[in-house]
Amino acid sequence: SKALKMNVLHISKFGFWEMVNTLRDLTRFKEILVYLIAYLLFNDGLQTVMGLAGAFAADTLHIPLAFNMATILIIQFVAAGGAMLFSVLARQLTTKKALYISLIGWVFIVLFGIALAPLSPNDTKNYDYRLEYVKADGTYLVTTAPDLTDSQTDESWKAITGNIEEGSILTRRDTSRLLNSFKSAGDSRYSAVAINGPIGGQQAIGISHPSLLGKGPIDWWPTLVRSKVWNPLNLDIGYQWLILGLLVGIVMGGSQALARSLFTQISPETRSGEFFSFFGFMSRASSVFGPLLYVFVTGVLDTRSAIFSILVIIIAGTIVLRWVNVESGIKTAISEDKRIRSLEV
Repeated sequence: SKALKMNVLHISKFGFWEMVNTLRDLTRFKEILVYLIAYLLFNDGLQTVMGLAGAFAADTLHIPLAFNMATILIIQFVAAGGAMLFSVLARQLTTKKALYISLIGWVFIVLFGIALAPLSPNDTKNYDYRLEYVKADGTYLVTTAPDLTDSQTDESWKAITGNIEEGSILTRRDTSRLLNSFKSAGDSRYSAVAINGPIGGQQAIGISHPSLLGKGPIDWWPTLVRSKVWNPLNLDIGYQWLILGLLVGIVMGGSQALARSLFTQISPETRSGEFFSFFGFMSRASSVFGPLLYVFVTGVLDTRSAIFSILVIIIAGTIVLRWVNVESGIKTAISEDKRIRSLEV
């Protein structure tokens, strides 16, 4: 056991110093160094966006589970076709230009994602709680109710309203109390409507309902898009999310494959193992800063602002990519290969 620990320690120290030596050696390969900086930025942004998309869908947009699962399937199917599409673009243009196109596509996709906004309830079927009047006994039957979770917000909501489930029967007083609860609840994200009966037509929407916008610094953007696009098309949030998934699938496979391909072109073949190990390390290192930034901005502002801050990272990486001279990088790689092979003779 002691020998095993010593061996692991030795391997760790060896790996660390190899990484340090590779990093020091990269100063001779300007294009690779600049590209790694660009990759660190845009890959950090892309990995953060993809990693936090599920949380954004559930917490901010309240995407139904069925639509979320369907979107994941769409992304997987479309990604294969997207990778082939960008492979053709890389041959017709260049790998760098094709990567540019994919990153610009990501910029528009993130802006599109920020613009997603649930429609305001305009029909009784769109409310979270539907309370239908039962004329026979003058009560209200809960025909629709949300599935509450164990989150702190939902626990607080249950403490105020009680655990009202689908199929519950409420008196008129209990129904009025539920509707009035939306005024007293500080962060309710639900909505309710009474259908028919003495209080028929009364409705209530919680102050944290996903359709309510205007509090965040960039909420003007989803508000504008909803008024100009989503409302005229009557396109609910689930279908908006499906469209986003389709767009993500097109660029996701292409951006990942092109990023590796471009690094291959400017890396010496004789040192591919060494350089790609460092490239892999950068891939993992680039999944740290983005999530931290997201959490910080969410705490200070809101989730849409946090997503926008990640967009800034992607744009920064795309700008740095402009400074990568692929032709110069290829020449440097060829020269290094010749030098290494001459030493082996």
